[in-house]
This record gives sequence, structure tokens and C-alpha cells, in this order.
Amino acid sequence: MEVAAVAAADTTGAGDVFAAGYIDALLREMPAPEAARHASAVAARFLADREAFWSQTPLQAPLEPET
Repeated sequence: MEVAAVAAADTTGAGDVFAAGYIDALLREMPAPEAARHASAVAARFLADREAFWSQTPLQAPLEPET
């Protein structure tokens, strides 16, 4: 699988963001290869510009526990 390269000054947190992107994709029922591409894109966006990433990424409401 090919993924576009990005210039990164600091990779701290990239693995965490990748994992979160992968989990997000699986929860949206994406197949594993598509989930990996989604996670890579999310991590690349994070590495390209952290401040913009956090200011442009909408946070969804927390899930309600199942009863």
C-alpha cells in the first residue's frame, strides 16, 4: 500500500493518531485496507500541521453506554 509522504518536524503522537484513525474507520465498518488508508491519511494530516489538525477536527459527542 502506498501512502503519500509528508514532512514532519516531530513525530510525537503520530502512532496514537494513526491508531485512533484506524479505530474510527473500523467503527464506521470500513474494511481493514480502507481503514489503514484512512488512518494513514489522518496521521499524515496531523504530522503536516498539528495546530490546524486540532482546530479543524470536529469532536463528536461521547457515546452513550448501552443498557
